[in-house]
This record gives sequence, C-alpha cells and structure tokens, in this order.
Amino acid sequence: MSRRKRKGNYAVYVNHISSHLFSQDNKGAHNCIYISYIALRCQAWLRMVCVYGIIVLTLVRRLPMRTPREGRAKQEAMSRQNVLYHNAESVTDELFQTEDFFDPHDLIQVKYEMLRRVRTDNWSVTRAADTFGFSRISYYAIQRAFDAEGLPGLLPRKRGPKQPTKLSDTVIAFIDEQREQTPPPSAAHVQALLAEHLGVTVHKRTVERVLQSKKKRPGSGDDSSSART
Repeated sequence: MSRRKRKGNYAVYVNHISSHLFSQDNKGAHNCIYISYIALRCQAWLRMVCVYGIIVLTLVRRLPMRTPREGRAKQEAMSRQNVLYHNAESVTDELFQTEDFFDPHDLIQVKYEMLRRVRTDNWSVTRAADTFGFSRISYYAIQRAFDAEGLPGLLPRKRGPKQPTKLSDTVIAFIDEQREQTPPPSAAHVQALLAEHLGVTVHKRTVERVLQSKKKRPGSGDDSSSART
C-alpha cells in the first residue's frame, strides 16, 4: 500500500474516532481533527500518540463532574433540611478529598463515615473525631444515637420551641470543652454547636451561666450541680 493511501486511510480513521467520541456540539472535536491531519506528516509513533491522546482526553472530559452551580444547589437543599455540615473545611479524610461521591458538606455522610472509620477500619476515636471535625464527646453522642436509632439517629434534632433543658454531664462537658478553645467561643456559637453535634436545645443564657460559673470556680465540684437548674 502506498504512503499516500495509508495517510488517506488514517484520516478516515481519525474522523471515525472523532465522530464517536465527541458530541456534535463540541467545538473541540474540530480542533482535534485538524491536529490529527497535521500529525499525518509526522512519524508513525507520533501519530499513535496523537490518537491515544484524543481518546484519553475525551474519556476525562466525559467523567461526571460536579459543577459549581450543582454544588451550590445541593448545599442549599441540605441547608433547608438542616443537614448541611457547616464545618466542612475541617474534614480531612482522604475519601472526601479525592472522591466526588463523598461530600464534606453532607452532615449525615460525614457522621456515618466517622463511625465507620472506627468500627470497620479500626481508627482510634481521637483520630476519627479530629479528621471529621468533631470532638470526642460529640463522637460518643453520635455513636449512641446511631446505635439506638440507626441512620435516622444521625439526623439533627428538629428545633422546636425553646424549652428549658436539664443539663446532663455530657452537655456540661461539651460546654467546658468548647470553653478551652482559643479564642473562647461565644455562648451563641456554643448553643449552635450543641444543637448540631448533640442534638439538644439549650437556652443561650443557660450556656452563658455555665461558662461564667466555670470561670469563677475553675476547680469547684459544685459547678455542675449549680448549673443544672
């Protein structure tokens, strides 16, 4: 077969690949065809590199990717359902960094994967809590809710009318742990964290009273009993 005829067959082959791999409204297909025709004048190995390059680039372009608009719409929907994780930037788990399926803004998915890392992958509680942006106290509260209710237990508690809540040891320990942060968070911020992590609603003034009592008597054992009113 003559060199000219081989080039002609190669051109038909390139057109065939382009027509199948690229959609009709993709302008990049025309550019790739032109590049392929230019490569006809090069050596055989370079022509094959050109063909394989077209195939690889096309497969990459066809991978399902989440657009910024889709991401915002999903986050807005999760926010309406009160399942948006506002501490998403603290999630450093490898799966959430490399796999599009894992969304660090999905509070339910984040909680479930944190529990799975400990139970299935034998992570320590401290490592899992730090990796997913929770405290150890929050982890155990999430674990108890999941053991008692399954996946529904991972849903945040519905925020109804604010009623006085008896402060348990877990709630007081959580507030005390937040007080140790630098800089110390405000009472409103701690109140929001209690609702998100422990699923309890505590009045802002109650949180302030616990924080102030800890400051006045840091070594007293009567703090907890005086705060449970």
